[in-house]
Amino acid sequence: MPLTAKLSRWALPVALTGAVTLGACAPKTAPATARPDTAARLEIVAPGPNETLGPNFVLNLNLTGAKIVPANVIGGPLKGDEGHIHVTLDGKLISMTYGTSQDMKDIAPGPHNLQAEFVATDHAPFRNRVIAAVAFDVAAQGSPS
Repeated sequence: MPLTAKLSRWALPVALTGAVTLGACAPKTAPATARPDTAARLEIVAPGPNETLGPNFVLNLNLTGAKIVPANVIGGPLKGDEGHIHVTLDGKLISMTYGTSQDMKDIAPGPHNLQAEFVATDHAPFRNRVIAAVAFDVAAQGSPS
């Protein structure tokens, strides 16, 4: 099979996968040109820094200075004290959560970086980004944790 045929055979699936991935985490409404500020602070309570865990654990967060609103609150003017949390694991968005705890399941063994960001109701960051991060390890099965 010629090289151009091989490339075109893979180009469409790769392009579609990229478009779907980008569309899933894109703001549902156009972000305002002037982003609001927030007084919110976000902390990852668990897991702790450099903690070794099993593959299933609970992510616990502490949000102060703002409140998490339901998923259906997306219209109207942006407020600095309302939003939700995006959770990324090793640089990949894994959830948009509307609470301060989340079950983490079947995390692969090895070192990981977890990040949580409090974002506005339009899914875009505040002008002063509110981010908490922690590095932790997941023990291989059979290893003490």
